[in-house]
Amino acid sequence: MSNVINIGFKVLQPLTMFVGLLEVDADPLAERIVVLDRLSLTSLVNSKLDGGIFKVILPFEYTTKNNLLVGILDSDMEFNATFLDGVRLQVIDSIEVDIKA
Repeated sequence: MSNVINIGFKVLQPLTMFVGLLEVDADPLAERIVVLDRLSLTSLVNSKLDGGIFKVILPFEYTTKNNLLVGILDSDMEFNATFLDGVRLQVIDSIEVDIKA
């Protein structure tokens, strides 16, 4: 008597995780970036800038509503801070994207 074992394989679909991408081409003289939820004024980002393009991944909820306040400023207060109100994030798949590029 022979026993036959049937082993099946299931093809798994790649994992997808959608999030929001904020990409800011900041003024070279800006030294800090601030991102706030405009409804609660909760600080989501408070970071130094190294010049060039700043990228950060934020929660998906900010891709469907214009609820972000994004500002750039310099540390020695030589220039006025600049803020953009009503920012909506770009939808990305965080598994697929490389934000460092």
